[in-house]
Amino acid sequence: MDKRPAVIQHSDNPMDRPLNLSVLNSRKRKRILQIAVPGVVLIGAFLFFSAWIAPSISRNEIRTAVVDSGLVEASISATGTVIPGFEEAISSPTETRVLKVLKQPGEKVSKGDQFLLVDLSEPSLALDRAEKDLALKTNSARQFKLEQEHSINDLESQLRIKRLRLAYLKSKTAQEQRMYEIGGTSKDQLEQSKLEEEIASTEQAGLDQSIRNAEQSLKNQLESYTTEIATLKKERADIQRQLDILSCRSPREGVLTMVAQEIGSTIHRGDIIARIANLNEYRVDAEVSDIHSGTIIKGQRAHVSWTGVTLDGEVSNINPSIENGIIKFSLSLVEKSDLRLRSNLRVDVAVVTADKGVSLRVAKGPFLTGSGAQEVFVVRGDRGVRTTATIGASGYDYVEVLGGLAKGDEVIVSDMKDYLHVKEVRLK
Repeated sequence: MDKRPAVIQHSDNPMDRPLNLSVLNSRKRKRILQIAVPGVVLIGAFLFFSAWIAPSISRNEIRTAVVDSGLVEASISATGTVIPGFEEAISSPTETRVLKVLKQPGEKVSKGDQFLLVDLSEPSLALDRAEKDLALKTNSARQFKLEQEHSINDLESQLRIKRLRLAYLKSKTAQEQRMYEIGGTSKDQLEQSKLEEEIASTEQAGLDQSIRNAEQSLKNQLESYTTEIATLKKERADIQRQLDILSCRSPREGVLTMVAQEIGSTIHRGDIIARIANLNEYRVDAEVSDIHSGTIIKGQRAHVSWTGVTLDGEVSNINPSIENGIIKFSLSLVEKSDLRLRSNLRVDVAVVTADKGVSLRVAKGPFLTGSGAQEVFVVRGDRGVRTTATIGASGYDYVEVLGGLAKGDEVIVSDMKDYLHVKEVRLK
């Protein structure tokens, strides 16, 4: 076997020679760089210029406010409803029917004006029965008292006779005693006289007890009659009260805000048949989240506002219970008779929790995202420049500026969250 080493044949054509591996890798990196570098440059240029090219916004689309100095009141925002200062609901004390509607909702009524006619037959019959039962019981008590007093008088007459007989027997016994001492009578006669005296004394004591028993019986029975008569009088008064309510007369001057209107319809016991309100004075019933349960205090100042109107008031009452995470409270208005107030009007309420005194401030607006550091836009010529401002207490109409802004700065108070990614915006 031929064991000579094999000889590798090389072609004389350079195109037929295999490329070195390092040369291949170098060419691949070059191609990647040729593609990637322009892309990176383009992306960087886009990001760079997008950060510095300012978008534009019309001045008519924004609202601005100038930083000044003044009072700032820290407050809690709540929602409220205007309620008549006084509204009385009249409910039916028993079942009845509507016969005629005399007044319509919205009409003014004076005290004593009848606004509704209802069926009074049942309570009228009940009142007649109560009157008769009361008269019968009163007569029975009177008759019983007369009879008992007559019996007691008879017993007292008998007692007077017994007392006279006892006095006579005592005198007789004393006489027998003296006669016995001088020998004028026998011992048996003396003993007989003493026995008759003792019998008379026992009879008198028994009669005394009978009179006391009769007087106590009379007292007890009369107390029982008195209780029954008082109960009947109370029943009669209750029925009379029902009739007074069902007479459907206004208890005071006001405006009829609701009245049962369906003629012939049945009104059940407890149903509201009418509401009468005093529309000359109003209050505000408000509610807020229970996270402020320890902040709202009776007597705190408050502001009530709606559609450009603002009225002052104070917290007059706080509901002690929390329902579904809500605290309910009432406000007493300073101008409770303001002609712009309307029943059931929805209003915004700001309860003042602290007075920050005179400090830098800016008008409250949608730009506000809370207290602490936040980004705002300050007008500099024809541009709005993004600036970091530190916001403190938030009041009803102003917020406290703690830093980042100076007095006289004009701040865009409109919602600018869509522009927070740029350093400034052009103002057209």
